[in-house]
Amino acid sequence: MFCKQRLSKEGFSKNSWLVPAVLIFTSFLGVTAFAADNVKGNVPFPFLIGTTAVPAGMYEFAIDRVNETVTVKGAKNTKSIGFVTVLAAKAHSTATDADVVFDKVGETYSLSEIWMPGAEGVLVHATKGKHEHNILHLMPAALRNDNR
Repeated sequence: MFCKQRLSKEGFSKNSWLVPAVLIFTSFLGVTAFAADNVKGNVPFPFLIGTTAVPAGMYEFAIDRVNETVTVKGAKNTKSIGFVTVLAAKAHSTATDADVVFDKVGETYSLSEIWMPGAEGVLVHATKGKHEHNILHLMPAALRNDNR
């Protein structure tokens, strides 16, 4: 038989606006809200990813916003670490640069934050106590025209 549904004067049910509203909202989020954001570049010093020490070298940093993880891929190793939180501040990179932030205590660097152009950053480690920030300005992998 026919499904009985109460219709308003306009011919729509009370919640019929929900699907179009969700579709419109998600279209404004863009691809990066659902996919991994990648940035690749040379890190000129050894650093910690959580408690794992890695040497200086070329690394790719990938943010997976759906699974709330960051994967760091080097020539000899790959390490994934969960977000501590999303940094809901205004992105401090340009339209083409990404920032990878390291906390420095003495001569020890720890991966701390990753910012993609036009997106919120992610915090993967918060150093307690006195420390300095060392910021690498890198270009997202999608915008690079080489395979470095």
